[in-house]
Amino acid sequence: MTQKLGRWFSSYPVYFAVGSCAAAAAIGVRAIAGQILDDSTVMGYISSMLCANAVGIAVSYTLNSRFTFAQNRSRPVRVEMMYFLATSLVGMILSTGIATGLREALHWGGGALFYSSLWIAQFAKLETVIFALAVLLVSFFTYFSNKFITFR
Repeated sequence: MTQKLGRWFSSYPVYFAVGSCAAAAAIGVRAIAGQILDDSTVMGYISSMLCANAVGIAVSYTLNSRFTFAQNRSRPVRVEMMYFLATSLVGMILSTGIATGLREALHWGGGALFYSSLWIAQFAKLETVIFALAVLLVSFFTYFSNKFITFR
């Protein structure tokens, strides 16, 4: 059982490092787009996440196909890209839903006021931290989808 788990997660450290680069790009785009699109509104927040995810998907495919899953690739690139895009779109829907749900719950439940008292509030808006958390949670789904479906 331990060996099987080890094989399943064998590429996850590289995937996490590559994903961190993609996430950093996406989080940066989300923060900038949030300013431009007014992320104080639900539609502005969702729009900023969609822009961020588009950049994150492009960076993630480029780096993962080159570094994380390079030895496992047996499909034509076009097919691989379609599977990657499908996985990423499902991941985008999941992360957008999680982030929007958390944001709304925290705003309605008084969590935004609590957040403003934390040290991290000096460096990042609540919406940015929530987006980063949602992307991290969804990364487990996308890792397994990409490992066992996209890049097999």
